Amino acid sequence: MLAVTVSPKFQVVIPQAVREQLHIEAGQKLQVLAYEHRIEFLPVESPQTLRGFLPGIATDVPSLRDLQAEQRRLEQAGKPVKAFKTYPLGYVHIDLKYLPRMADETRRCYLYVAIERSTRWVHMEIHGDKSAETASRFLQNAIDKAPFHIKTILTDNGKEFTDRFVANGEREPTGSHLFDQVCTQQSIEHRLIKPRHPQTNGMVERFNGRISEILATHHYDSRRSLAEALEHYLMVYNYHIPQKALGHKTPVQALKEWQKKAPELFNKSTDDQPGLDS
Repeated sequence: MLAVTVSPKFQVVIPQAVREQLHIEAGQKLQVLAYEHRIEFLPVESPQTLRGFLPGIATDVPSLRDLQAEQRRLEQAGKPVKAFKTYPLGYVHIDLKYLPRMADETRRCYLYVAIERSTRWVHMEIHGDKSAETASRFLQNAIDKAPFHIKTILTDNGKEFTDRFVANGEREPTGSHLFDQVCTQQSIEHRLIKPRHPQTNGMVERFNGRISEILATHHYDSRRSLAEALEHYLMVYNYHIPQKALGHKTPVQALKEWQKKAPELFNKSTDDQPGLDS
């Protein structure tokens, strides 16, 4: 075990597994980062290195009070997390989030995110609006990018995704919405979450939380610099961040395992996916 001294009265103990994963050595300078759901320990490195693009890199160590509060919360948390129902490959959650307005922009942009449920593979794009035209174009891009056949899509009830809600109330979607037209053309089932139940789309919401952490701990002076950072993080996420829900595999590793056991679910080789995989 390795203890990081945050103050004369407070230390954070780093488990051996974490030390090995982050290649932490005794005497190495570390950043200690407190978040809503975890504490992270990261080596102090140049922001140009790979780890500099991982979520949560901060320039300032959080206050002792924040660290102690987070430590208590982690110790007291004992409620099991409700697991997702298992689904075959091809079930994709889609959502969008506001991005902060950059200095060179006159209005805020939107980050469109698609995440496949069984592998956590992600495709995302930045767009200047949240219209039906843009949402349907993003969907088509995600279909073209995914190496697997998309069978089902889950979205919220925003007007960019559905015509379920009209001025006088709720109705069944007509099927004429541009987003639904793309789904129909591609033989994709479009499901909608229950109104006022955003937790139903919690998987993509949690990924968006990762993006929020990056935005909160880095400064970007232009849309281009933000786009480059998010593009880099997307590659890191898909190729280099093992996830507990995937048996400590990365999304691309999970995709490759799926392709070995169910090649009929794929339309192209996972080896054709560009990125930093090695």
